Amino acid sequence: MSDVVAGHVQLIFADPASAVAQIKEGKVRPLGVSSLTRVPALPDVPPIAEAGVPGFEAVSWTLFVAPADTPAAVLNKLNAELRAPMDFI
Repeated sequence: MSDVVAGHVQLIFADPASAVAQIKEGKVRPLGVSSLTRVPALPDVPPIAEAGVPGFEAVSWTLFVAPADTPAAVLNKLNAELRAPMDFI
């Protein structure tokens, strides 16, 4: 994202969490989201499939793991903390 803002690269795929602030500040221009549906945090940004590339979808997942014997209370706390930043999406 820093290289797009600085003009070193012309295009990247970025997750909404890292892009929303840059978009809202006018530092970058979104071309489309890679999911098949609009992202609630960016309701005016169309899916790429809707913007001219029918059928386009690219999604990714991030997996967090902990040792199998991690206490449930610790897992619950980690889950809550990891989910909190995503509430705006």
